[in-house]
Amino acid sequence: MKKRTQVLLIEDNRNEARMMKLLLESSSGDDLALEWEESLCGGIERLKTGAFDLILLDLSLPDSTGFETFRRIREQVPRLPVIVLTGLSEERIVSLALEAGAQDYLVKGQVGGDVMRRSIRYAIERHRADDAMRRSEELYRTLVDTSPDSITMTDLDGRFVKVSKRALDMHGFDSEDELIGKNALNIIAPEQHAMALRNFQKTLVHGVSGNLECELLRKDGSRFEGEMSMSLMKDEYGHPRAFMVVMRDVTGNRRAERVILRLSKQVITEYERARIMIANDIHDGVGQSLLALKMEFDTFKKSTSGDMSEDGKEKLNRIDSTLRGVLNEVRRLASELRPPLLDDFGFETALEVYVGEFSLSTGILTSFSSEGDHPPLEEEKEVLLFRIAQEALTNVRKHSHARTVVVSLVFENGYLRLSIRDDGDGFDALNTPAGSNSGMCFGIVGMRDRAEVIGGNLEIISEPGSGTTVTVQIPREQ
Repeated sequence: MKKRTQVLLIEDNRNEARMMKLLLESSSGDDLALEWEESLCGGIERLKTGAFDLILLDLSLPDSTGFETFRRIREQVPRLPVIVLTGLSEERIVSLALEAGAQDYLVKGQVGGDVMRRSIRYAIERHRADDAMRRSEELYRTLVDTSPDSITMTDLDGRFVKVSKRALDMHGFDSEDELIGKNALNIIAPEQHAMALRNFQKTLVHGVSGNLECELLRKDGSRFEGEMSMSLMKDEYGHPRAFMVVMRDVTGNRRAERVILRLSKQVITEYERARIMIANDIHDGVGQSLLALKMEFDTFKKSTSGDMSEDGKEKLNRIDSTLRGVLNEVRRLASELRPPLLDDFGFETALEVYVGEFSLSTGILTSFSSEGDHPPLEEEKEVLLFRIAQEALTNVRKHSHARTVVVSLVFENGYLRLSIRDDGDGFDALNTPAGSNSGMCFGIVGMRDRAEVIGGNLEIISEPGSGTTVTVQIPREQ
């Protein structure tokens, strides 16, 4: 059964009250229930004990008159819709009541039951809509004010119109009045104003902008590292109305990133130093001992070959072949750990020679090309780029079953780009976790770490059956 609308009529004139009750009952049937009180105090007491949907309020009562009547009832029930009942001479008071939150007004003696009933229904609906909007705005404000990010709204000229509490705290302001009406550029470092203006224009065209790294200002002029993103707000007709600007203090994040990067550099530096030491030990120790053993063996073989049987000669040949293989493998390991050409001739020549040796040792057809100006690189960049190329080619040798590999080195537009492309099996690069338990994935992590340490970025493009392309790009000067 549909719930009836409960209406409280506060009216001191019995005849007026009786007439309203008759008019409403004749037009609404039984879907509206009307209760009557003839004084403001009586109405307030009735409100304490009953659940009403709306109040019909006469402004001239025995215990209260004029706008004061509305003010007192509003204090008691701030969330209940009120329709003011008035005479023709109370227009100014009615205006005040409407400004203060009354939903509607009716002129006594000049409205019928249908009009009154419609006014009640619309007043309740408007009140519910206003209440829903109020709750939505309160929730929105709560979310904005509790967000760890600064959230502000500016007009299309970039002037603040709304500012969250976090924005005030982040920039060291005490109240909204210090920012409202001011240009958003006031809290961005002056040398980055042009970049910020371009971001505003981009947002105006595309509706949103990506994260923009920038230096932000506090009220006292001090600076901190931040990120800014923007979105365009439009009205119901699709016309641009305002910008929503979100700013984040990333000083702590950047500090942590710098610490991690510094530690990564130290780890990789120590790692490379250890590789050099091991390479030298292998070359000067094991390698020289094996070379001396090979020379002794060659001398022994020549001196005894004439007196030995065919079976003995065959055994000597097998030992000779094994010894040569071990010696070559030791040389290869030493070269993998620290290619002598890297120290003697630099990255490009060392890479070209390494690619040639890779092709000979694996049987994979491998080509190398270099384009553009070839400026000298810092030793750290040369070593780490070479390690990336080594790791990529190691993955090709172990996992790809490739027939051809193309290695290219390109210098252009202030960047160096190293690319290793194979036609092997490939893998699902998008859905392969970087930390999964496989040698290839650990190799990928190592390549990414090395690229980040030298200020570059690594991209891997691969799909099952479509080969793999590993590309690392770094600024020429970092």
